[in-house]
Amino acid sequence: MPRTWFINKEKNMLIQVQDDIFYFNWRRIKQDEPNPRYNIILKKFKDNLKKSKQFLQDEGLGEVRPKRCELTYNNQIPMGDGWKSLSDIGKIFRDLSWSSRKRFLPLPNRLGWQGHFSLPENLGRLDATITHAERRVDKHPLLVLQLSAKGLGEDKSFGAAWKWFSVAHEWIVRGFADLTEAAVQKDVWRRTDGK
Repeated sequence: MPRTWFINKEKNMLIQVQDDIFYFNWRRIKQDEPNPRYNIILKKFKDNLKKSKQFLQDEGLGEVRPKRCELTYNNQIPMGDGWKSLSDIGKIFRDLSWSSRKRFLPLPNRLGWQGHFSLPENLGRLDATITHAERRVDKHPLLVLQLSAKGLGEDKSFGAAWKWFSVAHEWIVRGFADLTEAAVQKDVWRRTDGK
């Protein structure tokens, strides 16, 4: 079965459905559009999943059973928000740096990094990737930190899935705080809760 997309009229929310996939996505369409809070997205996901489950039941098409869950955040950090060139990478990500000492190689044109971390209790993993990109609308340079939790654990019930999403969300939020520098969190992003 091909993947089918259902997009709202504002074009910032979409559902992707395939025979073994149900994804709910939020995406920024307008540059000044604020990110919705996690609990709002989770509620919309649950509401739309409930409608899909009901449709399948009404049409006699089977039952939805979770196999694996995924929660992904894409964090775009534009040039100017704490960094001016890739030599400033350490000002954003505390575990990365580019030495300014005399060297043969110049500053890289692009960079990438990835790390994989096990979630507790065999619930899956958290993948973290950092890439250098450009914003589509104006080609402005970005650093993109993608944090993606994948898994579920032995229990494949919906109760376990909702608990899994809570763990995944905590690991993404705390992982973001752990991978990025405290100074840029406070001074540039005005982050105050430490989570």
